[in-house]
Amino acid sequence: MKKQIKLNQADITETLLAKIANLELEVATEYAAKKAVMEYATKLENELEELKNEEGEDAKCDSK
Repeated sequence: MKKQIKLNQADITETLLAKIANLELEVATEYAAKKAVMEYATKLENELEELKNEEGEDAKCDSK
């Protein structure tokens, strides 16, 4: 009986460790995805600023 309890505890521990590993992987994947989206958003914002600056320079040249 005592041996059976130890086996059950080992199975439970193994299952919990596997679930924790899966959750860690899920969190890491979600973090990486969010980071990639934020980096892309920053890139787009920078490109928009460049376009606005170029447009402003073009308007200055046209007015002269």
